[in-house]
Amino acid sequence: MWLVLGDMRELGDWTEREHRLLASYVSGVADRVFLVGEYMNAHLVDELQKFGYDMNRVVVCIDALDA
Repeated sequence: MWLVLGDMRELGDWTEREHRLLASYVSGVADRVFLVGEYMNAHLVDELQKFGYDMNRVVVCIDALDA
């Protein structure tokens, strides 16, 4: 399964926490991940690395145009 995920800026104070919580789900189901946005790239990428997810299967995009 491929996942395309973008920033969840609407979460306010919960933004970092919720981006980090996604890592356990993503690492368990995704064969490839496309991440769009500053929070996905900072927080989810950091957590995926901690889970030992193969970072060669992650595509990091700055914004929707980059994706």
